[in-house]
Amino acid sequence: MALLADRSADQTRANGTVVFAGSTLPASLETTLAQQLGPFPKEGAVGRTRNDWTTDAMLKSLWSAGVPGFSLLWLNEPDSSQHASGPGSARSLAAIRNADENLGRVLKALEARGVRGSTDVIVVSDHGCSTISAIAELADDLNAAGIKAARAFKTKPKPGDVLVVANSGSTLVYVTGRERNVVEQIVQFLKGWKHSGVIFTLAGLPGTFSLSQAHLNSEAAPDILISMRWTAEKNTNGAPGTLVTEHSGVAPSRGSHVSLSPFDMHNTLVAAGPDFKTGIVSDVPSGNVDIAPTVMHLLGIAVVTPMDGRVLTEALKESAPNVKISPPQRLEAKAPGWHQYLNVSAVNGVEYLDEGNGEQQK
Repeated sequence: MALLADRSADQTRANGTVVFAGSTLPASLETTLAQQLGPFPKEGAVGRTRNDWTTDAMLKSLWSAGVPGFSLLWLNEPDSSQHASGPGSARSLAAIRNADENLGRVLKALEARGVRGSTDVIVVSDHGCSTISAIAELADDLNAAGIKAARAFKTKPKPGDVLVVANSGSTLVYVTGRERNVVEQIVQFLKGWKHSGVIFTLAGLPGTFSLSQAHLNSEAAPDILISMRWTAEKNTNGAPGTLVTEHSGVAPSRGSHVSLSPFDMHNTLVAAGPDFKTGIVSDVPSGNVDIAPTVMHLLGIAVVTPMDGRVLTEALKESAPNVKISPPQRLEAKAPGWHQYLNVSAVNGVEYLDEGNGEQQK
């Protein structure tokens, strides 16, 4: 039994247990947890937090018969608090303290059960966070420039119709029928748009990077992807990193991410246990994509289907071939009046995007 990141409906307690936002798979466990722990707290509830409740669910119910081979405890803070009040705010710092307290409870539970010394613990955040400096509206600006664009199609789109899809610090632009002349018009506009950070295109147009360079060239890929512009300036809380977001509905001074800012990209990874080296800080590039293959390796689970990411052998005690670190690359794309860059690292053939930004030039 474990707390798993698997929300498959075909779930039994024999194969594992899922608890997510108070709901469970199998569904029969939900009533039991509500009786044991009380109702799942509301967002922003004073006192007992949602993360307190979820940690209780793992320690008091899922671990009641012993610590399983694998558990995943996801704590949703400080994400919500940073979005609501910005990095470094009193609310976000309190959320970090609460996450630390729940980690402490987990470590004490492992110790009380006599398995802390034989258990690997990996603590990882899914991203960093920046402070919103401004809200941009790309669809409105495109329409003002004479390029018809919409946020949603109310009728069947015609070739050349433009759909703008915002995702906080990045925005996707789809051109119906992938009409190249329309794509080129939008790209030309973006090179002069003050909010553009890094422009990617499916076709790899001049002055842009191709979507393949970001490993985003799938069948459903947009024609254009824009990572919004960022700075290293500090917010009123003293936390560095500001970001323009697009059509986010969130006010400036609050938190956001999903960009190529290092303040979004660089996050936390701490690992300790019998399989990990002690007292080291590794500067070998890595990413969250490496967690799954590393955990599977530690559990002795063979990888049948190729996975993204790699095993973090540089952090393990076991003897392993030296990691092959390729020299960092700074990719640049230029066009009249426009310049952008993308810093890329590679380890054992796995590529990592470190940061990127762009600017208009005279």
